[in-house]
Amino acid sequence: MQRSIPRSTPRLAQFWTLKTQWLWAIALCTLIAILSGLNFSAYYSPSLNSDQAIHVLMAEDLQLPADFYYWGQDRLGSLEPILAHGLLTLLPLHPVVTISIVQYAILIAGFWMFARFFKQPLISIILALVWFLPLDSFVELVLPAHPYRAQFLMVGAALLLGRQLLTKSRPGKALNQPLTLAAIALCAFLAIWISDFSVLIFFCLAVVLVLIRLGDRSTSADQTANQTFWQRMGLSRLDLLALGLTSLAGIGFIAFAKSQAMRRNENYGTLSSPDQIWAATTHLAIAAWETLTFQHGPLLGVHAVLVLGSVATMGYLWMKGRSHALRLSPWFSYFLAAAVLSFAALLCLAWVYHNRVSLRYFVPVYLLLWLAALSFLQSLSGPWFRCLGLLLLGTALVSSLTLPNVLSFKRPPSTIARLQPLQTLAPAAFIAQPGGPYLFCAVDPANLDCTPASVNWKAACDADSPLSNSQERLTRISRPRCPRCTRRALAAPTIYPVKGKWLEAVSSADDPFPREMQQFGLCLVKVGEPIQVSSYLMAPYRLKTPKPKTHAPSP
Repeated sequence: MQRSIPRSTPRLAQFWTLKTQWLWAIALCTLIAILSGLNFSAYYSPSLNSDQAIHVLMAEDLQLPADFYYWGQDRLGSLEPILAHGLLTLLPLHPVVTISIVQYAILIAGFWMFARFFKQPLISIILALVWFLPLDSFVELVLPAHPYRAQFLMVGAALLLGRQLLTKSRPGKALNQPLTLAAIALCAFLAIWISDFSVLIFFCLAVVLVLIRLGDRSTSADQTANQTFWQRMGLSRLDLLALGLTSLAGIGFIAFAKSQAMRRNENYGTLSSPDQIWAATTHLAIAAWETLTFQHGPLLGVHAVLVLGSVATMGYLWMKGRSHALRLSPWFSYFLAAAVLSFAALLCLAWVYHNRVSLRYFVPVYLLLWLAALSFLQSLSGPWFRCLGLLLLGTALVSSLTLPNVLSFKRPPSTIARLQPLQTLAPAAFIAQPGGPYLFCAVDPANLDCTPASVNWKAACDADSPLSNSQERLTRISRPRCPRCTRRALAAPTIYPVKGKWLEAVSSADDPFPREMQQFGLCLVKVGEPIQVSSYLMAPYRLKTPKPKTHAPSP
């Protein structure tokens, strides 16, 4: 006689199947994050450059309020160096390690916040690929010193708070709504501090929240006529007070931080001319066509074809869903609208045009479009969910494969590892190509200093260039990105100019370094033979000391 199978078995099997899917998803997301960290964290990156090394130096030598923004700029708030500096005061770690920890803590926190919008394991895996191993054109999302991950951390936090506000979480607490509104405003102003472009993203979020709130609180025409706009929004005076005070504090903080910046770029927020906008649009259209026709390599070509296939599939499902009551999340509308407006705004910015329409500026558009696609996917079920899900998974996988050396077992050594021999020269300083000197002292920021070469440097010293008035000369240095770094570098016992284009005019076949050079009005004299460290050639110099004056003997 056969024993009957309990009715709870299918439900139990379904539960364990879903649990297994999530376990696999968590394991894969963790592996993807680890692969990303081993390739793109400041400590492991084989392509760390001078601009990225500045965050390492800021973590070691943070000076507020001067360092509220990235050295030498009035934009790109220094959230990561500030957090890394705090960590450095608590733990005996190397500055590049603390920057790497903060870099990936922010990246993981941002991923977690957006992953909470999606309920299926497959969507979390796709998001992890997009987030931690993005398309090579948008790799700045994970590289050190770029603002995008911190910016979207704030966007994700504001979205979670906004969703809580709309779902009326814990309505019994009187202070819940004003505190939530204040927290959203705080996230907005922190994001604007981190990147000025966040103004547009949070403007779109504010509009969407208002429209959703008004739609949820629709009332009769008679009731609406007797209510103010704020009453129709369900906002009390306490809510408005919390929102207003936080906004005033945020505006004041950003104004104060910008007032402390060492220099300002007046053209940063200006608009392009119509001809420049057309040129930028044409440039992107030609690049897209060349990618689609496989002129930029097979992987990028396959990725472009998969993107077109995904867009076509979503368009077909949307048209089909109009007659089958396809219910799209309002967050889909937000992500798509923010992406379109961000793309249009970037095309209109003169800064983007003058920087050759670099795709790194379009990282927010990349993320917003992917979030819109994943929100669309979540609204599906059954065969169409599996079909579009596999198509988007393939797109994300191919985009991750465009990154060099991610899956290679023989990755090149990290930049920090290659420059470790520089520690043996400490205490010392380095003078390098203008715009790129700071990488050399990231190995040991406490004992090594760096400065770019003076714009008007000379290969021979003037007659009055010795240190008769050195302190006055040092205090007048204002042109470098970090004047205090230049002052420390010129006071180092040994200074190593690093061979580069800036030395080519005075280089000879026998010795690329002149016998003496004048930097920032001070005379440096060569005191040794050139040495090779990694791929860099440098020579030791010291400040020329004045000859002691001899007095005639008294009669």
